[in-house]
Amino acid sequence: GALKKAGLEREPVVVTDDGDDEREYLPALRVLLECLSQEASLTQLGRLVAQGTMTFSLANRFKLDYLYTQDHNIRKQKVRGPLVILGLARTGTTFLHGLLAQDTASFRCLRHWELMSPIPDKLPGGDDVKTRVAEAKYGLENFMKLAPNFAAFHPMGVDEPEECVVIFQQECAAVSLGVCLNCPGYYKWLLQQDLGFVLRRHRRVLQHYQAMDDRNTKGPPPEGSRRQFVLKTPQYVFMLPELLKEYPDAQIVWTHRAPSEVIVSYLALATKLAGIVTDDVDPSRIASTHLQVLNSGLAKALKDRENLEKKGVSR
Repeated sequence: GALKKAGLEREPVVVTDDGDDEREYLPALRVLLECLSQEASLTQLGRLVAQGTMTFSLANRFKLDYLYTQDHNIRKQKVRGPLVILGLARTGTTFLHGLLAQDTASFRCLRHWELMSPIPDKLPGGDDVKTRVAEAKYGLENFMKLAPNFAAFHPMGVDEPEECVVIFQQECAAVSLGVCLNCPGYYKWLLQQDLGFVLRRHRRVLQHYQAMDDRNTKGPPPEGSRRQFVLKTPQYVFMLPELLKEYPDAQIVWTHRAPSEVIVSYLALATKLAGIVTDDVDPSRIASTHLQVLNSGLAKALKDRENLEKKGVSR
């Protein structure tokens, strides 16, 4: 289904300079599918949401990978170290992301419509922004119908900055999939993995958008004037070593908020999202599961930070 949606007959395979096959998403996809089958208790609507989410994410993955294999200009792009906003969900990361994105002279954010519709139909002759924006708007409106009060928890807009979680979903390695699809087993498994493969492909996606910018402006900007990507998603908290291995020159902003306030707000959001895909919504069970995962994940993050500082990574 994803290949058909992408308009391709077979999956494009990106091979690294070392000759390695980059299809590292497959183990995560298998774990996710197993958890969807065994623990998610999806309703009919929930199954449609899960199928639609994964088909959409993999189709965009295949489109991007195909273009990467065909357009050597993408591979040549040098990505400047990004500014990365991280912090537990509900700590103000979205507000800060949106605020910094207002400085369009300094920062390059990834807009919702860009991430949801990453490939223009008119290559290499131009861009069909209106069509891509309309497609993204249609998808966002449908999501809001499923979760009519979601904007009160997390404001979204088709032209607003969007999280890197959309890219992570293309690797089947996004915490959001565990939360939104009621798969705590997948969530727990994911946070125990080395997620370096997610960031390696993340760089390729940034190369794609940078090449698109150069195409739209008829060439790259003067040396040293390239805008800095400003990125955000709470999942970065749980993958600090992988983040700094892939982007050693990244700048990091770690947001904080009183844990008691964070947990109450986060659990309310997680409960609401679970209610979209399942009728088996037990707030006590959801709280217990997420508290356990957040506790172990944050303990790992603090240990990672301590280890990085010992290696000379400054605050």
